[in-house]
Amino acid sequence: MPASGCVSRCSSSRCVDRTTTTLEDEIRGAAQNATGSGKTLLMHANILQFRQYAKASNRENEFSRSVLITPNESLTDQHLREMEQNGLASQRFRADLLGSPDLARVDVIEITKLGDVRRENTVAVSEFGDNNLLLVDEGHRGLGSEEETGWLKRREAISARGFVFEYSATFAQAVAAAGSESITQAYAKSVLFDYSYRYFYEDGFGKDYSILNLAKEGIDTRRYLTACLLAYFQQLRLYDRDALALRPFHLEKPLWVFVGGSVSKPGGANQDEKAAIADVAKIVLFLGEFLADPATSKKDIELLLTQSGAANGMVDADGNDIFANCFPVLQGILGAGGTVDEIYGWILAEVFQSRAGGILHITRIKGDSGEIHLRVGHAEQPFGLINVGDAKGLADHIRDQIPAEKVEIADSEFDDRPLFAGASDSQSPVNILIGAKKFIEGWDCWRVSTLGLMHVGKSEGSQIIQLFGRGVRLKGFDWSLKRSSRCTRINVARPANIQWLETLQVFGIEAEFMQRFRDYLAEEGLPGNERKEVIEVPMHTTRNFGTRLKVLRPKRKKDNGKEYDFKLDAPLPILKLPLPDKIIARQIELDWYPRIEAVAVGKADVSEATTKQTQLFKSHQLALIDWDAVFFDLEAFKRVRDYENVLIHRDDLPKLFADGHSAWYRLYAPDTVMQPRTWAEVRQWQLIATTLLKRLIEALYNYQKGAFFEQRLEYRELTADDDNLPKPDERWQMMVDASESTLIADLKQLAADVETLAQAIKKSGAAGPLQDKSRPGGLPPDALLGGIHLYSPLLHMPDGAGTASRIKILPVALKDSEYEFVKHLHDYLLENAAEFVGKEFFLLRNKARGGGMGFFEAGSFYPDFILWVLDGDQQHIAFIEPHGLIHEGINSPKVQFSKVIKGIERRLGDSNVTLSSFILSPTQLGALQKNFGLSSLEDFLDLNILFMKNDTEYISRLIGKVRGE
Repeated sequence: MPASGCVSRCSSSRCVDRTTTTLEDEIRGAAQNATGSGKTLLMHANILQFRQYAKASNRENEFSRSVLITPNESLTDQHLREMEQNGLASQRFRADLLGSPDLARVDVIEITKLGDVRRENTVAVSEFGDNNLLLVDEGHRGLGSEEETGWLKRREAISARGFVFEYSATFAQAVAAAGSESITQAYAKSVLFDYSYRYFYEDGFGKDYSILNLAKEGIDTRRYLTACLLAYFQQLRLYDRDALALRPFHLEKPLWVFVGGSVSKPGGANQDEKAAIADVAKIVLFLGEFLADPATSKKDIELLLTQSGAANGMVDADGNDIFANCFPVLQGILGAGGTVDEIYGWILAEVFQSRAGGILHITRIKGDSGEIHLRVGHAEQPFGLINVGDAKGLADHIRDQIPAEKVEIADSEFDDRPLFAGASDSQSPVNILIGAKKFIEGWDCWRVSTLGLMHVGKSEGSQIIQLFGRGVRLKGFDWSLKRSSRCTRINVARPANIQWLETLQVFGIEAEFMQRFRDYLAEEGLPGNERKEVIEVPMHTTRNFGTRLKVLRPKRKKDNGKEYDFKLDAPLPILKLPLPDKIIARQIELDWYPRIEAVAVGKADVSEATTKQTQLFKSHQLALIDWDAVFFDLEAFKRVRDYENVLIHRDDLPKLFADGHSAWYRLYAPDTVMQPRTWAEVRQWQLIATTLLKRLIEALYNYQKGAFFEQRLEYRELTADDDNLPKPDERWQMMVDASESTLIADLKQLAADVETLAQAIKKSGAAGPLQDKSRPGGLPPDALLGGIHLYSPLLHMPDGAGTASRIKILPVALKDSEYEFVKHLHDYLLENAAEFVGKEFFLLRNKARGGGMGFFEAGSFYPDFILWVLDGDQQHIAFIEPHGLIHEGINSPKVQFSKVIKGIERRLGDSNVTLSSFILSPTQLGALQKNFGLSSLEDFLDLNILFMKNDTEYISRLIGKVRGE
């Protein structure tokens, strides 16, 4: 009977001669799948496959029951929930079920509850019989560990005359650790599907990763851990700053996790446990010192952000700067006038949940939870959690080893509830989790963004891999599970710096652990991602455009000649009633259904999901919201979004939701959200209100900024020193792992070829044909040079670029739709050159910010390209955006901007200049018709939307509309 629809994928080192396969081999199928790649879904498919083929061959009666074995109770609970969601009958196994076997029901039991004889908490394997369908999660367990002796034998007894499916991310490592030829042969023959992390990563799934390599011996450990803290804080700040823009990518709030061995006895039962205790104490001591000694902490922050590794001591054994290029966002804050004091204060507020700072206070929660909570002073919210088994023994060890002026220790029976169960939720206050390997298996968490490796034992390589697997889990855009750089169907703007949130940062407390981790990566054929080689490609203004091209810029003030500045020269935006009519008319929408579905997958009511209900806040609901907390959240939002000039008065916030003033928002949520049964559900109201107000602040800011500049725009001539053109020393940077010698050689050759060609084009100054260069064999990245673009080269990295994803390019390379537009435009102009005699075309990639042309009337819209068409004295300027519209509608500010730009043209009143705006959609026409309520290409053309895939004449239509034909 077929065991699986999967195709075998294995390296040559894992293949064996299958001519020796026996019947015993044929009753086992194993799948080696990377964590996060869908082992559970594959298991559910295998269950249904087995039942189907058993029924089709009239052999259902030959099998007794379906049994799923898990490593622990938490995984059992998780499987029961997921089977219920997918419509598979299942239940936790009990001894009284032995008399009622049923192949159509999955009985779930932990491996620790199987024994050779029946006892109070165990069931004898003989009582199951030997003709079962056996499913084994984390199938590597029992293959080599001494503590798991006998597990493999018991599993085999249950399925001797049945069939077994096994699932694990780490069969290869566990088999190697077992050192048994029979086990090696058995799994070499039964692994039907090898989709281990190497393949998973190369296909674009999961997060990227970066090893923050431990420095050489004698290094300042506190400064090293401060650097790791900065790396985590940078992720947290990016998440808080761009939470709304990140929502389509399903990223969770970053979590800093330290994981090592468990502690079962006070002081440790063996050397591994003693090492685990020592590691936890090091981390606690660091946190205590960072808080208790701000002066040293600030000094370390300054050194790390302003000095090289050679100057601050953060170099590895080979002299390489460990944290080179790791802190661009934080260094940008300092470069923009921020201070180290501000950064330290933000870390206190955002990581440690205490703006005022104070002494580290740890509280042991009495009872069975085994938890120790970390907070600053007597702050209401704990920022961290320790869970390593023997909480009391660990607390006593910390009390003995760390001075009281750095860490205060107390016990609690009533003040705190266990936090671990909720730590995987982005609403959890826990930012730092220090835990044991016990939650490696079955911990359903998407938050891990920075991973600290503690002592996990010398023979536990498979557990290191599982730790890594938990950290690289990624939901991805549209639940693709892929990094955004590898998604091919992203139809929203990719937030700046999102790559830092899609990267797992790995560091170690001791060099030994990091070396073992690097060895694992090497064995898997993965790059170490430790040290980067940077290949630079200069940018050159290659087109002689003279002083004819006009651009839109703010007017200059008469008193000092500087451009008008919104923050310095405009009235302060105030969040209060009455709101501007345009904001009310546009109406801010918030769809709470995706959040509901994420919390209760498979439980959402079908009618609710089909016809979404709209809600308004009532006075009794507003009375239960903590408006002080909302106010402070909004103040923090202002800081991270750079909206400091917006004024917010706490007492005005509930008035914005009061009867008669709610027309500015539309909330989609089921009635159950507004009719809660628990206080936890009531707290959702506060989150909803805060989210709506954040969007309102953004809309108000953009509206007032747009209104301010609306009367202060003017045409100016484009000059060579314009911020939208590359500076003389500006370069593309292609970054790859330093171990990729062949790739580095290819990229250096590409850079040299491109530079030679760019210099030749620059020397001519004329608009020659567009040229396309790539690596040997036509491999990416691609470089476009010459043509009508003002500078060369433009680099392009294909969406979902396979192994080329190992190349990171700054600034962001062209996406496929942008690359295709540039090539299609040049092809059209070349083919129709006779038609355009006497006319000149110029193209410029518009910077997203920091010099590019943006329009706040359209919600901070920075179109990707600016196209100029010069026809005698007439100049046509078009702003062009080659991006999809799958998440937009007819009222989208980007779509409506085609009308807004005409209003700007009329206000400026230059009869020789026309302005227009276009969206070129790579999304198929059929995917947009419903959202837009339009049916034909002509209907969309009226909105200046053209289709790159459906319309072979889209460039011709574009040029015609730009010229007013």
